[in-house]
Amino acid sequence: MPSLTYAVIAVALLGAACNRSRATSDDPYKVHLIPTSGAPLLPPPSAANSKLPPATYTVAQAARGKTVYESTCAHCHPAGQQSGASFATAWDQRPVFDLYSIVRNTMPQDKPGSLSDRQYIDVVAYMLQMNAMPASTVALRTDSAALKQMKISVGAAQ
Repeated sequence: MPSLTYAVIAVALLGAACNRSRATSDDPYKVHLIPTSGAPLLPPPSAANSKLPPATYTVAQAARGKTVYESTCAHCHPAGQQSGASFATAWDQRPVFDLYSIVRNTMPQDKPGSLSDRQYIDVVAYMLQMNAMPASTVALRTDSAALKQMKISVGAAQ
């Protein structure tokens, strides 16, 4: 997907995430991912993604990510907002790069891109852990090419 498309998706997600006044559901993440028109902000996952292996991360990486998430992300994205059915609907079977790119380029909302690459990838690892992806002995890396070659597989056993 061209980088312009990622930029458009990132801007759309950021705008949706900032518009808390329109929340009409008990699940605010779903409202943020799906605008009031009902049209998804992300295109459907590619069928080719099903052939990608599930992403890997380590327990230590997710623990570091949890620390960053709690200190930087949780004030806008409280517990439970980045996990469950809404996360699965939006992210299952997508390349990890898609999630990493959006988080890296749009968060934190007041200073996008202000965290280190390690902090961003650790937060993504924590998000995978929150969504029942099992830990591994192989950490996620900030290598874009590698992240495009593995998928988010919510609740999948590896």
